Amino acid sequence: ALDAALGDRSRRIDVLVPFFELRLRDGATPPFAHAVIVGARRTPSPSFAAAINSITLNPTWTPPSSIVNNELLPRFRRDPSAAAADGFDVLDRAGQIVDPALVDWRARPFPYTLRQRAGAGNALGRLRFDLPNPYAVFLHDTPSRGLFARTDRALSHGCIRVSEPQTLAAAVLADPTWSLEALQAAIEIGETQA
Repeated sequence: ALDAALGDRSRRIDVLVPFFELRLRDGATPPFAHAVIVGARRTPSPSFAAAINSITLNPTWTPPSSIVNNELLPRFRRDPSAAAADGFDVLDRAGQIVDPALVDWRARPFPYTLRQRAGAGNALGRLRFDLPNPYAVFLHDTPSRGLFARTDRALSHGCIRVSEPQTLAAAVLADPTWSLEALQAAIEIGETQA
């Protein structure tokens, strides 16, 4: 199980990878369960414990080098317009955005950073739970909601996609200022904020 402590030891999240389920435990009350998508068999979700240190609304996504090199660069080399169509910015070493049409997608090592802009199509969806760990694994939303209907949900690169991330975020925060409605309203504004 992947565990994420929430500060108070009686409050915790357990991700039961083989069961594709996340459970929020809060003291003596029965756990609240969410369906999740976990790491595929070739990219399994690691087992670790970490504290959630923030929740990011409308996150950007900087894919890890394995995804960049094995999936994105070959795809963008075949179709350079796909980078812009999928909402990716190409950043040079100074952090300046470069026109994707001017990028040599065959260059190795690849001298740029790819970052997907926030929005409904972002791979992390509209909400990310930030829990520092050596695996670069997050709990997060997904734009591919239909995947939760599948029985076998071992489909990710290791991150845990949560079926009801806004409901979980409101429960984790346990703060009337950040109710489910307040979270939804903040997400609709579209700005990235933690």
